[in-house]
Amino acid sequence: MARYMPILYVVHDTHDEWQFLTGEDVDMQDMMLVAWSEIVEIDSSIATLDLGMGYEAVRKTISANWSIRKID
Repeated sequence: MARYMPILYVVHDTHDEWQFLTGEDVDMQDMMLVAWSEIVEIDSSIATLDLGMGYEAVRKTISANWSIRKID
């Protein structure tokens, strides 16, 4: 399996789109479409997130608990 950076920021925006980010700046050219099953394979804690549209989850490290809040 390839080595990935930890997912530390998850967004479920008001357009029902999801983003799984490392917390670092991202160029649009680096973004890609990935299946939910692949994301869960990379980090199974993602499957425990219950994010409605318009919410985000953040954590400081991969072993930290998720903090969920409404998007401003």
